[in-house]
Amino acid sequence: MASHGPPYPPTAAGLGGLPTTTLDDPIIAVFLFLFIVAAATHMTIFQVNRRRGKKFLMSAMTFGFCMARIAATCLRLGLSTHPTNISLAIAAQVFVAAGVVILFIVNLIFA
Repeated sequence: MASHGPPYPPTAAGLGGLPTTTLDDPIIAVFLFLFIVAAATHMTIFQVNRRRGKKFLMSAMTFGFCMARIAATCLRLGLSTHPTNISLAIAAQVFVAAGVVILFIVNLIFA
């Protein structure tokens, strides 16, 4: 059953264009693995430092960035198999933007 109300499909391509299964799935799998490894590494660093009495929040924020990227890549993987699902595309773009905001905050703190 097709929906005729909002959300409406975008008139322009989103970040990365429309994903295709044959091209995007292997690349997404590699990035998903890298973000999972990075998330585990940053949370491990945060926990070790916290046990030593040093609360370095940048590791926790970078872990949050990795988790947002994991969600975005999983949603893009789903979008490659369901390219007409507008809600999936919107959710993927939200998680991409959330990761960017987290990195901007980390960068501002370091600056």
